[in-house]
Amino acid sequence: MKKILIIEDEADIAESLAYNLRRNNFVVTVAESGETGLRLALDKNQSFELIVLDVMLPGMNGLEICRRLRREPLTKNTPIIMLSAKASKTDEIVGLETGANAYIKKPFSVKELIGCLERLLCVETKNKLVFTASSSA
Repeated sequence: MKKILIIEDEADIAESLAYNLRRNNFVVTVAESGETGLRLALDKNQSFELIVLDVMLPGMNGLEICRRLRREPLTKNTPIIMLSAKASKTDEIVGLETGANAYIKKPFSVKELIGCLERLLCVETKNKLVFTASSSA
């Protein structure tokens, strides 16, 4: 089962996402602050396949977390879906340029998020297979 980390300070959103992801056979860990989320993401004993990251978090915001995750060997290739109430095209571009693989605007449908998550995990799996096949040649 794929392990997903949700970094989201709004309890209702975090609980709804966690519930729906678990119903779709994902193992879910929720962090309610940027600092806790970053610590969990960088814990070598955790190894998450994907991170769902809110942009507007108290303390350390999602953009800074994303930058830090992209600098670390453990998480530099982990797919990141950013969630944000910031809906301008500029905000979306900044999120993607920071290192997110997808940017979903709040409010969003859970079905949309799960579809995006499954596409990213499928691409990640294909890339690992390609890398493994090419590295063994």
